[in-house]
Amino acid sequence: MMEYVLTTLDNIALACCPFKFELLHAHVESLSKLIGFAPDQLRYTLSLFAAYPLALVFRTLPAGLKHWFAFLSGVFMAQFVLGSQWIHSFIAATVTYFLVKYGPKSSAPKLVFLFNMTYLSLSHLYRLYVDYLGWSLDFTGPQMLLVIKLTSFAYNCYDGIVDGEAIKKADPSNKVYQTRKKYAISQLPSLVEFYGFAYCFSTFLAGPAFEYRSYAEAISGTTLKLAKKSSALVSCFGAALSKLAIGLVCMGSIARFGNVFTLDGAFNDPTLPLLYRGFAVYMALLLTRCKYYCAWKIAEGATVLCGFGCEGVDAEGTVLGWNAVSNVDILGFELGQSIRDLSRAWNKGTQAWLERYVYSRNGNSLLVTYFVSAFWHGFYPGMSFPRTPALHEEYPALSLLYPFEWENNWYFTWEHGFCKDTMGHVIVLCAIYCALCLGGREVMRSRQAFGLQSALALWNLGLATFSIMGAIRTVPFLLNTLAVRGWYHAVCAEAMPHYGHGPVSFWVTLFIFSKIPELVDTMFIVLRKKPLIFLHWYHHITVLMFCWHAYANLSPSGLFFVAMNYTVHGVMYFYYFLAAINIRASWAKFVTVIQLLQMVVGVAVCVAGVYYLKTGTPCQLDRENLKWGILMYSSYFALFLKFFLERYFFKKPVADKKKTL
Repeated sequence: MMEYVLTTLDNIALACCPFKFELLHAHVESLSKLIGFAPDQLRYTLSLFAAYPLALVFRTLPAGLKHWFAFLSGVFMAQFVLGSQWIHSFIAATVTYFLVKYGPKSSAPKLVFLFNMTYLSLSHLYRLYVDYLGWSLDFTGPQMLLVIKLTSFAYNCYDGIVDGEAIKKADPSNKVYQTRKKYAISQLPSLVEFYGFAYCFSTFLAGPAFEYRSYAEAISGTTLKLAKKSSALVSCFGAALSKLAIGLVCMGSIARFGNVFTLDGAFNDPTLPLLYRGFAVYMALLLTRCKYYCAWKIAEGATVLCGFGCEGVDAEGTVLGWNAVSNVDILGFELGQSIRDLSRAWNKGTQAWLERYVYSRNGNSLLVTYFVSAFWHGFYPGMSFPRTPALHEEYPALSLLYPFEWENNWYFTWEHGFCKDTMGHVIVLCAIYCALCLGGREVMRSRQAFGLQSALALWNLGLATFSIMGAIRTVPFLLNTLAVRGWYHAVCAEAMPHYGHGPVSFWVTLFIFSKIPELVDTMFIVLRKKPLIFLHWYHHITVLMFCWHAYANLSPSGLFFVAMNYTVHGVMYFYYFLAAINIRASWAKFVTVIQLLQMVVGVAVCVAGVYYLKTGTPCQLDRENLKWGILMYSSYFALFLKFFLERYFFKKPVADKKKTL
């Protein structure tokens, strides 16, 4: 289905490419072979430099034509570098504009944010599917920058059009509202003006992403109205050339020293002295960062040459500087004294976006900010190919976490065969469970609700304790497997020994069989006459059938789901325990967020499994179970996301103490 949609979009995009660039592509291919530079990366680099002559033309145009020039030049550049994939940026930009213009005014920014983050996340996942561990340049990089532009644009329009009066009356000492006032858009720009902002040729490929208000004021000349013309021109050209020079120095450093200092050489050469090894590692990492510095600084220079980025004008008409739009503070990052300093100096546009439009818009929640940042950056895991380790032979350090002899000597005997033989019985059990859910609710309609508060508290405390113990026994093994053996091993390698022998096997088995007593959750909901939502009973029956089937077929990726579910349930059931004894915990949102993260990882594991099987990589995954996993985790993600948005964003009434797992 995904391939069909992408093929259809590709055909539409090809039809929308007026310039095929055949001759130019042929020259790029020839040059690529001559200098040993990948064609896609060469097109990208040439476009960064092409922005400089385009910027000189841009400066001479009247304001109205500047929007057209920025838009058309950006589109041609996108088509030259990305080919038919440019259509993704056009879809995202167009949908954003019409959501802001015609969508519900109060919720338009949230809808724009949800649409763009979902589109970007699906793009990241598709990249994993078609080009896992590849270095080909695709549309996801520019799309990430575009998400920053589009979501900030939607919030700026909301601040100026919907919330304008409140922002004007805000306390001048309130920095958050003063920032919103500074960037608020009081009137929706025309479609061409908006496209000029979205596709601005100097920022489309490598940033910096900045606010629409800064873009519009620079084009209209408002920023430099009080500046001396000669002073502004000289300082602008000087700033642009200095940024270009820094980019070229970084490029030259990569060309000269890129093959001299490598991480492989630093770690694998036993003859290197310790001090030199440390120096070599530092240089290899510095040269890796130089790739970013190079692209970012060259793009910054072209952006400044266009007239963007002025920091203001003093009383004498002298421009204060040209760093208002910047990707990175190189010295600030290289000499940073804390994580906070480093994060603010690196990828500054992204940091500002997260602070203004995620952190401050969600009650200063760091959790939500990290959550959005993680999704924005993508889902790339690591990979390595190993043999299956025995727990204590391969990971002797883990033996400290498993001191009990009875756990270490545990072997499964009948459990695997029992699950295989009783799959049909479990399906019947799920059908009976559904009938009891509906029947029990009907029976309780005419009866008084049972209190059961003490029983519920003990039940939730018991499940929380059990889940925390399970997480302690399974999570360290999974993390160590990922760190030492990699993603491929954790997804595809044979399930033994961790399904058949030792403490991890014991707790995996307990997890599978615990899915049956967990159905008792619903009894409390029915007897206490609480709302029984679809997500609750659907989750219980599908998890039971999926786990039973996975254990029957010894699916190797099952340890992901076991470890994640133990962890999430430990937090969730403890929260329910506190609620049952009338303690209002302030971290309800955190429970739903980690549930959502669990679904994202579940989908990523399944997508990785599909990739390995499709490419013919040896993989012990059961295809039938994999289909179940994809359907199940995708549906969970959709349902939990709907629940999360309704409860915490759109503020729809949600019954108190409603169970979601």
